[in-house]
Amino acid sequence: MRSPGLAETGQRTEALAASLEAVDLHRELVALNRDAYLPNLAASVNNHANRLAEAGRGTEALATSLEAVSLRRELFRLNRDAYQPALATSLWNVGVVALKTDSVTTDEVVELTAEGVSLFEILAAETPAAFAEQHRAAARTLARVRERENTNDRPSDRLA
Repeated sequence: MRSPGLAETGQRTEALAASLEAVDLHRELVALNRDAYLPNLAASVNNHANRLAEAGRGTEALATSLEAVSLRRELFRLNRDAYQPALATSLWNVGVVALKTDSVTTDEVVELTAEGVSLFEILAAETPAAFAEQHRAAARTLARVRERENTNDRPSDRLA
């Protein structure tokens, strides 16, 4: 069973172990053939960020989510049309991870989540049936991230 399936059945520890194993295996494959396996590594890293968030490991989850964005930006530069949806998903996921873990909402989290919303807006305009719901969901996430940012959840705001 894959890590998302384990997570959905409440087997969070097993899901986290499975997602880490998937990331490790995909890193090995990328070392052998980057072009062939980079998309799988990016997806595994993105999933692993969610598993870390579900385990309450906010700092690691956010760093892992940012790694997924970096990997998907690389893919996007190689083939914009093929990887725009994946990049939009990883950008959106930065906000999701921050919300799941009660992580500090930084300007970077807001900016990346907003970028994901913008990419989904473009995709939804081109193919509404495929992307309109993701665009709406990403926009809701962005609103929640901005709301958190505005309620002084950032340490620097609390100290001011």
